[in-house]
Amino acid sequence: MPRVEAFMRKMGFALLAVWLGCLVGGESVPAQGAGQASPFGDMALQEALAGKGAERDRAVQQALAHPEAVHPIFLAFLAEALWQRGDKRQAAFWFYIFQSRSRIWADLDPEMGQRRSALNDLLGRPINRWAASDLPAWHEIGARAITYEKKIPDFAGKLPGYSAETWAAELAKRRKEYEDGFLQAFPKTAQDRQKIDAKRQQNGLYVGPLLDPGKPLPDDWR
Repeated sequence: MPRVEAFMRKMGFALLAVWLGCLVGGESVPAQGAGQASPFGDMALQEALAGKGAERDRAVQQALAHPEAVHPIFLAFLAEALWQRGDKRQAAFWFYIFQSRSRIWADLDPEMGQRRSALNDLLGRPINRWAASDLPAWHEIGARAITYEKKIPDFAGKLPGYSAETWAAELAKRRKEYEDGFLQAFPKTAQDRQKIDAKRQQNGLYVGPLLDPGKPLPDDWR
């Protein structure tokens, strides 16, 4: 997905870092070393996720080990990094976690909503088109992502003006809305699945087992 990289470079990481700082309290981004936590997420880690090469590979492993350290919007770049290296199944899994985790930010802040919408468009179209070739596999990826996301500690930051209790309630509400919407979108019967597959074939799209899925989902990602 080279357009995602181009989008990131066009925005500029420094500008995005300042923007994130404004979102969570209007403070300037503090200087910090690699791996040091901040209210904006681990900025060194997030910058590396939007980078290239070995540094990005290391950032991917760190983000997979501690996704709670990553601001929800940057989980899109984790998904994009996995897609770029050929692990499409894992990329889809983390894209759906990105969608779930970032929903509250997009709903409650218009500027975040614009960023999320752009990333949804750039990432979601190729991921969903690929996954839709195999509806049962697509459903499994999404269902496991939704379950696993609930087990990840919540990101520490929040929008200004919300108490911890109010933010937690809003987060739970958005999480439930995302889960209901995702699962309800799938056909409930074999006949319905056949109709969707037939329409996809009519549009010249592949139907069958996921193509080039890359590494499987680890067993504990559920």
